[in-house]
Amino acid sequence: MSGGQLKTNQDGIPHILPEDKSGLYTTGDKQNSWVGVTILQELFLKEHNYIAEQMSKKYPSMTDEDIFNATRLVIAALVAKIHTTDWTVSQMQQYNCSHFHVVAHTQSCCISPYHSKG
Repeated sequence: MSGGQLKTNQDGIPHILPEDKSGLYTTGDKQNSWVGVTILQELFLKEHNYIAEQMSKKYPSMTDEDIFNATRLVIAALVAKIHTTDWTVSQMQQYNCSHFHVVAHTQSCCISPYHSKG
């Protein structure tokens, strides 16, 4: 780890996820179970390294470990935001949740035991 950044594949072609000698990824989902998971891992690895690079420029007195931990916190918050306000709401909009008295709006989600249909 240098500058709080995660290890990457040095060539970066066609991807930057680090691999072992057999070609399997050494981080995240080592089973390579689904291409979507691999794409998300690469996306968040790139985002982590970008944020770490920006933080190391803005706060040069921070240690690599501090930059890494601060960046990890930013990425965790981003993943939580995406899951909570984007993915969950879109899932609730796709399915009929009236049985659970759930009202899904485009920007937020409200669960109310008093909401009536109609």
